[in-house]
Amino acid sequence: MTQKGITTGGLWSALALGVLVLGASPAYPADSRCAVGQLAGGLHCGCPDIVGEINQHLITCPQGFVPVVYDLGNPFPPDSETSSFTMEGSVRSKCPGLEKNVGVTGQLVVCWGPDDRGCRQMSVPYNSFCIETEDTTLGAGCEGSCANVSTNIIAIMDAGAAHFHVCPPLNPATSCRSTSNGGDELFRFQPGGFCVTDECDGASSSADAPNACVGAWGATYLGFPNRGHNVPSGWYDWASGAFKVNYRGRRPVCGALGDCLGNTGHWTGTFVATPSPASPNPPPCLTKAGDTCNPSACM
Repeated sequence: MTQKGITTGGLWSALALGVLVLGASPAYPADSRCAVGQLAGGLHCGCPDIVGEINQHLITCPQGFVPVVYDLGNPFPPDSETSSFTMEGSVRSKCPGLEKNVGVTGQLVVCWGPDDRGCRQMSVPYNSFCIETEDTTLGAGCEGSCANVSTNIIAIMDAGAAHFHVCPPLNPATSCRSTSNGGDELFRFQPGGFCVTDECDGASSSADAPNACVGAWGATYLGFPNRGHNVPSGWYDWASGAFKVNYRGRRPVCGALGDCLGNTGHWTGTFVATPSPASPNPPPCLTKAGDTCNPSACM
């Protein structure tokens, strides 16, 4: 199948920075990734047009890698789990003990490398991963007006994720789950950071969201079971080209959402990514033993 949208760019490594705690609408330096004028910076009350940014070469892959676009709003084919975030109130916040589960939509791009003895390298480029949470309210468990504060946030990755080796399944007859270097069944990556717009309250434009503010998240470990937070290993399913990664950690927020939740509660997230019909390329094929796990369309 013809491969489209092959672009070139530098090889990126993920930032290993801690979480940044920022106040509402901070004045970012012009060279900050979250500053106005940067692709992920400024106020965003909706995810960008990821496919359009690939076509405009605003999102690029390393030489020889091919971009595949994934949607976050569909069930994971092997078990039907869907993307979600559980927002947790800090102990001394106005929502102590709150665990508010909200749905997640959005998109991301994975750059897939050429076949490497049956395996493939993957990476997630800058500005190519957008998370939008459901627009509902924090509800019961919060004090006063906090019960009516919107849970809607838009988080756009502002630093890429380093390469990860994705290999064939251990036994295609029983499972199409990927391994890494032919060993454990896992799939994982680490975005270096996100620029986060809070309090869009479901508005499609920041002009219609007068209380919107911008904060930032630091390094985000997705699918890492050994980060001390008891999350399962990530799962790449060769048969569907979809994957699922989990997260647990602190997520700072600004504005009323930050005032209500505080910044010390641990959030948990599940991100299910399925190949998008709008993707310029299909997901990769297995090229050695285990091709019975290939999706119906693959590169």
